[in-house]
Amino acid sequence: MGEKPADDVVQYWGSPGAAARILHAVRLELPEGAAPADLAGLDHVHSGGLLATKALADAAGIGPGIQVLDVGAGLGGPARWLASQFGCRVTCLDLTPEFCEAAVALTKLTRLTSLVEVVQGDALNTPFDDERFDVVWAQNAFMNISDKAQLFRELHRVLKPGGKLVFQEPMAGPNQPIHYPVTWADRPELSFLASPADCREWVEAVGFQVRRWEDVTTWLTTLPPQPDPHGLSFEIFVSELPLKANNNVRNRKEGRLLQWQAVCARP
Repeated sequence: MGEKPADDVVQYWGSPGAAARILHAVRLELPEGAAPADLAGLDHVHSGGLLATKALADAAGIGPGIQVLDVGAGLGGPARWLASQFGCRVTCLDLTPEFCEAAVALTKLTRLTSLVEVVQGDALNTPFDDERFDVVWAQNAFMNISDKAQLFRELHRVLKPGGKLVFQEPMAGPNQPIHYPVTWADRPELSFLASPADCREWVEAVGFQVRRWEDVTTWLTTLPPQPDPHGLSFEIFVSELPLKANNNVRNRKEGRLLQWQAVCARP
């Protein structure tokens, strides 16, 4: 991702006061503290919410003691859920300072600081050593990153041999362009959707072996509603959410937007 697109993405997600608004809403609704599942309506910032996170964890074979890197982790919801459910250690990587600030506070609130670390940084140039992680995880992160070839080179670098890259990501359908605004972008300059074919080509070019490669668009659209009992939602930090969510649905119906799930191994 070049400097200008990265700056624009940070400005889009990290609106002034976003972290303060998020933390105020959580403390108002959950003054006595929270478990990770209590925050799922707010901090699983991707299509399908907690149900999609559970499905990806099943596909990935997450287990105790492994090291996971969550790329584009946002508020850290999936990371905290994985840590609480499986006892794995998760590092959250996100470009947006406000998200990182909120993720640290929410991790303290859920008493998971021993298992979840938050790092601000760019997925194209991470601050991690070679072959550090057992799993690299991503949900709705790649669509804001323009240089996919460099992205997959970097994710391959930080994975241990035998490790896995697992993701659920929006991808470009056969009918383009998409209708804006959508939840991750209010204009085309912030959106970098790739087709499944192009994405697979980049993944395999850096040495990954594809184990699962599946279109989960229909599955996501048929998931039951997941109302949040505490009234927490993305509207705290995503402007015009109803309009953007409706455009997401429209784009899927018109074949402009797909959702893809993949498990790829580093030999």
